[in-house]
Amino acid sequence: MSVFQRDLVDLVPVVRAYAHVVTRSSSDADDLLQDTLEKAWCAREQFQPGTSMKAWLFTILRNSHHNQWRRSRRIVEDPNGEHAATLHSEASQGWRAEFGDVLTAIARLEPASRDALLLITVRLSYEEAAVVCESPLRSVQSRVRRARQRLADELDSVPIRTPDQCRAAAGGR
Repeated sequence: MSVFQRDLVDLVPVVRAYAHVVTRSSSDADDLLQDTLEKAWCAREQFQPGTSMKAWLFTILRNSHHNQWRRSRRIVEDPNGEHAATLHSEASQGWRAEFGDVLTAIARLEPASRDALLLITVRLSYEEAAVVCESPLRSVQSRVRRARQRLADELDSVPIRTPDQCRAAAGGR
C-alpha cells in the first residue's frame, strides 16, 4: 500500500466526522464522504507530498458540498410524480436498457458484497479492497465470488450485449 493510500484510509474517520458536521445528516454525510474520497483518488497525482492531506481532503469535501447545494436548488419538487411522468422517454439504444438491468442487479446485492465487487471492479487488488472494507482478505474474495455468481444467475435470463454488438445488430449505425 502506498503512503498516499495509507494516509487516505487513516483520515477517513476524520473526514467522515467533518462531513457529518457539514451535512447534519448521516446518509448525506456518507454520500459526501464517498464523493470526496472518489475525487481525491482520481486526483491523487495532484496531491503534493509534504502538504496537509487533511486540509486537501477538507477542501475537496467543502467544494463538493457547495456544488451539491447549488445543484439541489435547481431540483423541481414533484411529490406525485406528475412532472416526471411527462418527461418519460424510451431508451434510444438497447444497450442502455441492458446496462440499466446490470445496474439494478448490482443495486440488489447485499452492501458488503456490492462494495467488495465495486472495489475490485475499479482495479483495487483484493488486499487493498480488504483494507478499505476493513475485512479479512478471504472474506472479500468470498464476497466478490458470491456477488459475481449472483449477478450471473440474475442476468442469465436477460441476454447482455455490448454497445458494439448493438451497433452491429443495427447495421453499423
